Amino acid sequence: NYMLNRINKLLAGARDARKDAVYCVVGVDKMAFVNDAIGTKSADVLLCHVAERLADIMPTKALVARVAGDMFGVLLTGTSGRDYADYAARTLQSFRDRPIITPAAPLHITVSIGAARLGDHVEEAIDLMVFAEQALHEARVKGRDLTVEYSHSPTRNEERRATLEMGERVKHALKHNGLRLAYQPVLDAASGQVLFYEALVRMFRDDGKMIPACDFVPLIEELNLALELDYCVFDLAVKELEAYPDLRLAINISGITAARADW
Repeated sequence: NYMLNRINKLLAGARDARKDAVYCVVGVDKMAFVNDAIGTKSADVLLCHVAERLADIMPTKALVARVAGDMFGVLLTGTSGRDYADYAARTLQSFRDRPIITPAAPLHITVSIGAARLGDHVEEAIDLMVFAEQALHEARVKGRDLTVEYSHSPTRNEERRATLEMGERVKHALKHNGLRLAYQPVLDAASGQVLFYEALVRMFRDDGKMIPACDFVPLIEELNLALELDYCVFDLAVKELEAYPDLRLAINISGITAARADW
């Protein structure tokens, strides 16, 4: 709320005062995996140290605040494009070079950054914050450990809408048996005999048409659905093994799932 109020004050002020303002969202990459690996208490310490490092890197007049579980908002005022690029580059490099000390262990983490400027197309503070989070999402989709600046365009909005719609389809499929397994044989190179089968997940629309894995699998981790998907695949594989006791299957699971002690 405090960040929201500060941005609203900028929007209500003189146009010159806000023309060089930039709002950034810095997200800790793969925080769900880190949380499962080191525990909640150590993860909380890590986030505190991330906030301290951001405050050290950014100029003294910048406002740094935690805006979500693994995300920090940074409001830069009187900042030129070159200045912003410098702060972003320094932030990325700092996390690459120096570990964060936690009670569990020193951890090398990376961050991704989404940024949005207070341009003429920004009418409310919430719009600016949403634009920056959209840019952060794009940075994570592109591979993480990088920065993306939001640019207002119908194409970007369409891509974002399509991503959200696909996310809803994934959630619906998980709840309504919309996932199936396909089987890829793994052969002995010398004899040509099938050693086992690799189970590959497939998703279907309500009309029965298959959705390519490349359209939905990259969204799974981004939507924090990796664990739910892995248990779904596990259940499907067990049902197949019950029906065919001699079958040998290999399933794929995410690193987030593998790090859980109860898996």
